[in-house]
Amino acid sequence: MKKATADFHLVRSINRNIILNKIAESKAISRADIARKTNLNPATVANIVNDLLKEDLVREIGKGSSNGGKRPILLEINPRAFCQVGVYIVDEIIAGVVDFKGETISYLEEVLNIEKEGELKIELVIECIHRVIEQTGISSNRIRGIGVGVTGLVDSHSGIVKFAPNIGWREITLRNILEKEFNLPIYIDNDVKATAIGELWFGAARGRKNFILVDVGPGVGSAVVIDGKIYRGASERAGEIGHTFLRHNSLRCKCGNYGCLETFVSDKIIVERVKTELKSGRSSLILELVKDMDSVTLEIIFEAARNNDTLANKIIQDVGEDLGIGIANAINTLDPELIIINGRTTTIGGDLLIPIIQQSIRKHIFGEVVRIPEIIVGELCYKPKCLGPAALVLQKEFSYLREIF
Repeated sequence: MKKATADFHLVRSINRNIILNKIAESKAISRADIARKTNLNPATVANIVNDLLKEDLVREIGKGSSNGGKRPILLEINPRAFCQVGVYIVDEIIAGVVDFKGETISYLEEVLNIEKEGELKIELVIECIHRVIEQTGISSNRIRGIGVGVTGLVDSHSGIVKFAPNIGWREITLRNILEKEFNLPIYIDNDVKATAIGELWFGAARGRKNFILVDVGPGVGSAVVIDGKIYRGASERAGEIGHTFLRHNSLRCKCGNYGCLETFVSDKIIVERVKTELKSGRSSLILELVKDMDSVTLEIIFEAARNNDTLANKIIQDVGEDLGIGIANAINTLDPELIIINGRTTTIGGDLLIPIIQQSIRKHIFGEVVRIPEIIVGELCYKPKCLGPAALVLQKEFSYLREIF
């Protein structure tokens, strides 16, 4: 009898997921159409839909058209039935409460001064999460979980931040700390991997299964997605494209090695290269756009490039070519269908960088007739950074719906 009961609950759970899936992908659909498209019994569909309505997971949104007879009532996923908190921790804390479809309900930013304080205080992270939840005014039982994307080396299984030099963390048991404080499911991952999952749910990778996301900013990171899942490697270090060897140079990378891709293309390196050239007496439009050398920023460099400044264009050309070599190496190894370029540098200058990267990849990819993956700027470049970490919750709690969004 117990086995029969267990089998019944399993079948009902599977049918429930199938129905939720069909409602999500259809956006608006009737009970009759659900039954027809899933081959489920109409009575089964009606019973499960009634449960979903009681749980507020789906809602009725009016009547559809009819070829005769009674017009059917349409259903859709209720995006505000539950929410998740996303927390992005890199050079700032960005926290937000996000609904099922990726709309940000509340949002805050906290600028960090790690050089002065030495390390990020966990109490500040906790405070930000409390504040962003309070801003929404929703009850805590509608928060499905908290996802945190952290810079550095993260053990996603244990929820431990192993090493994050940019924020002064080493061996921080972040999941345990947050679970005790909030009594909610907590999911911790590297910030770039979290962004890749965000692109799967809310962005440019919806419907894709094999892609590489490359994040270019203060550093260079990447996330590899194979068959719709993050490939982590034996020790969670898969995707460290920024620390692959490009060529010899005299600048030591923060990882301790020389010649890393990151030491040629990070936003700090771009700015420092421009300053070095200007101090050597190189003429440039940049000098007319700044008050002094300390005022040189990535934004100003790309602005000068768009106005045909020779120095700015030369350095951006170099950066794009070097990024193309690094990405071509990854393509030759993994053969993805899509390359998503993300990060601060891309947000500011993707329009100039992407064509250069594409040209460089064509020169360095293996084989003359090999299909080159589509190369695009990530949609999350222009959306709140809390979306990626928030998607960690959806990925764990609702993985059966992942391909819908």
